[in-house]
Amino acid sequence: MKLKNIKDKGFKILFILLILSSIADLVSTLKVGELIQYLEANPFYSIGGLPLIILLNFLVLGAYYFLYTKSKSPTMRFVFISSVVALLIIRTAVIYQNLQVASVASDPQFIEAAKQVTQQVKDNYFFKIYLNYMLYLLNPIISFLFFKLDHKIEKVN
Repeated sequence: MKLKNIKDKGFKILFILLILSSIADLVSTLKVGELIQYLEANPFYSIGGLPLIILLNFLVLGAYYFLYTKSKSPTMRFVFISSVVALLIIRTAVIYQNLQVASVASDPQFIEAAKQVTQQVKDNYFFKIYLNYMLYLLNPIISFLFFKLDHKIEKVN
């Protein structure tokens, strides 16, 4: 099968990267070991732990795929692609940070410091990550909306 004959090729490439990054994120999180209970900033972790985060990842992946492939609007398809790219960028940063933490996770001083991390510190970190995601997402979307004012956008397929 030739790559050029695949329908929604760009999205499918990004979607595969999103699946791979989800797996890498989980693996890098698991490498943090027992410190995850002190350092995990995702608010869903405190509600349901890793099983809930894994379930939500599956739901988000399914929603992205379903909504993109069913959408006929070029604007909405652009928004979905932009959000996947933004998520990939943020997830790459999170994976890198998890690996950095995992590399020192056995250091007794680091373990003690990790135990001192408050919920407020984790909430602030999560908000910072979320804010970065929104900025990565909003920049191309706002640009595209203004671009659309000057150009006719049509679905090619």
